[in-house]
Amino acid sequence: FEDQTGNFTNSPTVCKFSIRILLGFATNPSWKLKSVDVTSAFLQSATIDRDVYIQPPRGYCRPGFVWKLKKPLYGLGDASRAWYFTISGALKEVCSISRVDKTTFFVRENNQVIGIITIHVDDLLLTGTERFFERVTPAISMFKLGRVETSTFTYLGWEIEKERAEITLSQQKYAKLARDDVMSRLQMKPMPFAAEELSIEQEETMRSCIGKLSWLANQTMPYLSFGLLDLTTKSGWTGSDVRALTKVARSVQPTKIVYRNINWERATLQVYTDASLGNLEGSKSGAGHVVYLYDGAVRNLVTYSCGTVKRVVKSVFAAELYSMSEGVSDAINIRNFLGDILDRLLPITVWTDSNQVFHTVRKISSQPRDKGTILVLREIQDYLETEVIEVEWIGSKENYADCFTKKGVSPELILSSLK
Repeated sequence: FEDQTGNFTNSPTVCKFSIRILLGFATNPSWKLKSVDVTSAFLQSATIDRDVYIQPPRGYCRPGFVWKLKKPLYGLGDASRAWYFTISGALKEVCSISRVDKTTFFVRENNQVIGIITIHVDDLLLTGTERFFERVTPAISMFKLGRVETSTFTYLGWEIEKERAEITLSQQKYAKLARDDVMSRLQMKPMPFAAEELSIEQEETMRSCIGKLSWLANQTMPYLSFGLLDLTTKSGWTGSDVRALTKVARSVQPTKIVYRNINWERATLQVYTDASLGNLEGSKSGAGHVVYLYDGAVRNLVTYSCGTVKRVVKSVFAAELYSMSEGVSDAINIRNFLGDILDRLLPITVWTDSNQVFHTVRKISSQPRDKGTILVLREIQDYLETEVIEVEWIGSKENYADCFTKKGVSPELILSSLK
């Protein structure tokens, strides 16, 4: 069934950082972690609010008769939206909803958060105390449920396992399948010469392989990101690019992201940012950042990004400054998300390995040579002045974002932060 009326509407999808933060809360030894699947979710939505008629399936047809839908079927443009409003309406009876991520719900009692829920269409992820589950179970039990799993399960392609105060997140099964498939498909026969342009069929193979590896890079294997970015920014591929992608695939290794019980009273957001000038095709500049929750002892991954500077820049300073701006923006968004749940705002520390950026943002009277950066500079300085952020310098060899902006960087540093 496919809706061809043009009445297509969107519904919220869960943010990856919301799931990672939920997992951070779930490391509390007294909290349970559950995954719940809703069976035939769209058919459990509220009655559809528009007239939709369909031709009955074979065996049910009668001359002159059509069926009028009472519930949104899969294929209707607004089916997912209708289900979201149904499930969110039920949850809002017993939970508060995040202002930042509309798929996240939480419960606070006696000035403490006691549980969190995220929803992705018909897949629910819940963590909390016994009291939390007593409170939300009646609202969820209104719906016909399928799979309900506790502590160890796969959620949205992530293999999740909880053991008391520690949670591991990985994609090991998919990673092995993807690596083997990509390595096999890139053994092209005949193998194109280094400078030889690829055929249309070979380009399709490259796109498919990059897509598979990008899924890993964006979820659990950040160290793959720059090698894939370097390839996707090219306007045409040659035999040397096939070899480069093969090298990326070969570097795929079993990666487990570990979340540990964090002290929320001491928790801060730590942002590491980096950039490189004109190191991509077309003189584009690479930029990246990574955000952690950190309490002085435990460091939990929240989000990361590897991409290009969105504007044309002419100096390393400008590239680094724009990268910092992107990292700060992400961190403030996460800070506001956590602010709803914790009822307080966490401090943010931004780390840069650029001496020039570090000193310039701290001098309110500074006038950069690149006049196009003034507004970005003033924005960061305003955050500093109002104590929304602190900015610190760090050496390149200690910068967790270093692997997002250049070739040849060992993955060991970023991997050490995930263990």
